[in-house]
Amino acid sequence: MTNKILVECLNDDLSAELGTIIRYTYQAGKADGLLGEEFRELLERDIPDEIRHAAFLTDVISDYGGEPTTIPQGFRKSVGLKSMAELDLEMESQDIENYKQHARLAEASGDIELKVRLEEMAADESHHAREFRRILRGFNGKTGLNKDIEPGIHTIGREQLLKMLASGKQRVKLVDVLGEEYFAKEHIKGAINIPVNQLEAKADRLLRKDDFIIVYCANLECQASPTAAAILKAKGFPFVFDYAAGLKDYKEAGLPVEGSLHKEAAGSK
Repeated sequence: MTNKILVECLNDDLSAELGTIIRYTYQAGKADGLLGEEFRELLERDIPDEIRHAAFLTDVISDYGGEPTTIPQGFRKSVGLKSMAELDLEMESQDIENYKQHARLAEASGDIELKVRLEEMAADESHHAREFRRILRGFNGKTGLNKDIEPGIHTIGREQLLKMLASGKQRVKLVDVLGEEYFAKEHIKGAINIPVNQLEAKADRLLRKDDFIIVYCANLECQASPTAAAILKAKGFPFVFDYAAGLKDYKEAGLPVEGSLHKEAAGSK
């Protein structure tokens, strides 16, 4: 009787894993925008864990003489990234509790190996839940990209900069706010130059109000980019991002820069 109950519980777990694979795949296809990029990467990174769980459960159910289910657990189709992440956190939390309970049932049946594996799977799901809690903090309680990001000035690091530059779905403008002579010598590849002392006069002509504007200068000590960000905000540009670590951080990561310094270096080789 205990084994029969255990097989029923494992089939419930298998159905949940199959449903999670479908849910993650669906959500990855629906996620878009800058925050959607991070959410999609998270889902695609976690799908292999769920596939391994499903494969293991299928084997164990068969070993116990049961028939593995092929019916995935259903899920509600949430609208917006925040709702999707909240649903995933809710369902991951339930999976954790189920695996813990079923691990105790496996121990009672004398299957210590199964107990340990189910506890490991609970740990995997706990890690996934922690990732969803982290990404929910980044959504600031909003939905949809333009609504996800609060209007104002946002300080970003290199990782988010690269994600923004790689996104083709939003108008992202990278602006070097150092002087023209510095820009001519070297700048991040693809950047435009609007020196901070010319921003007041040129911003409305060179930038749009629906742009996602990233400003940068030399390094963390440089005050040109925070000054530029404040000017843009005052002029009514709603989405301004300050890559505070600037050109120094970008170069130290070995990322592509261009300008006369690099043309001279290439010519001397």
